[in-house]
Amino acid sequence: MGSWLPSVSDADLREYVAKQRQLHGTRSLRAHSFQGLPKRLWEFLLDASGIPTQATWAELKSRDVQALCDRLLRD
Repeated sequence: MGSWLPSVSDADLREYVAKQRQLHGTRSLRAHSFQGLPKRLWEFLLDASGIPTQATWAELKSRDVQALCDRLLRD
C-alpha cells in the first residue's frame, strides 16, 4: 500500500478538511480536490470512501473524514 499524498501527514489532511468545512461548507466536495489531485482520481477516491455524490464539505461526518483520509494516505 502507498499514499496518494506522500508529503502530507494525517494531521495536515484533517486540518485541510476542517478548514474546507469552515470556509466552503456549502460547496460540493467534487468541485474542489485536495492539492490539485486530478478530478477523476478525486471523484474515484470519494466514491471509494462511500461519500455521496452530492455531499458538501459541511455534510461530511467523522466516519467520512476517516474513510477519505484512509483512502488518500493508506490506499
